Amino acid sequence: MIHKALDYIIFDALGLTDEERKEVYWAVTELVKTRLEKARSV
Repeated sequence: MIHKALDYIIFDALGLTDEERKEVYWAVTELVKTRLEKARSV
């Protein structure tokens, strides 16, 4: 919960819209997914 509050503080400081915030979360999720897939292939 604390990280989400920090996210909102940072997103507000950056002036991100709700849609841009969703895109950030989606991009991070994809990055983690890609890194996990890469780790499994080694």
